Amino acid sequence: SNSNTVAASADAATNTTNDQNNNDNTTSATPNTADDPPLSKKALKRRKRWEKALQIKKRRKEQSKEIRRIKAINEGRNLDAEREQQKKNEKEGKGWERRETLWRERCNKGNIDESFRVCFDCNFEDQ
Repeated sequence: SNSNTVAASADAATNTTNDQNNNDNTTSATPNTADDPPLSKKALKRRKRWEKALQIKKRRKEQSKEIRRIKAINEGRNLDAEREQQKKNEKEGKGWERRETLWRERCNKGNIDESFRVCFDCNFEDQ
């Protein structure tokens, strides 16, 4: 009966390590399929470091958004009215119209007839 308890404790230890490895793999962005080989310790560390960096980046982005929102409120701006105005302008196409007129002016400004010329080097034929 002593050998049975030792074998049972060994099985339990391997199950917990397998569960830990499975938990490490399931937290990743790409799930480990049956065809893929198991990740090495280095790869797991690398993936955890990458995920931690992504979380930090996401948190900083949210903080900066919150700071901008607070600044706007402190300046007395009505954010809801600004969003409504943006939607209205987008529906009316004012921004596209403005960019399109700027583009047309740019195209008309460059005189294509005088900008591109072909030059022949007569000395080249003598060689």
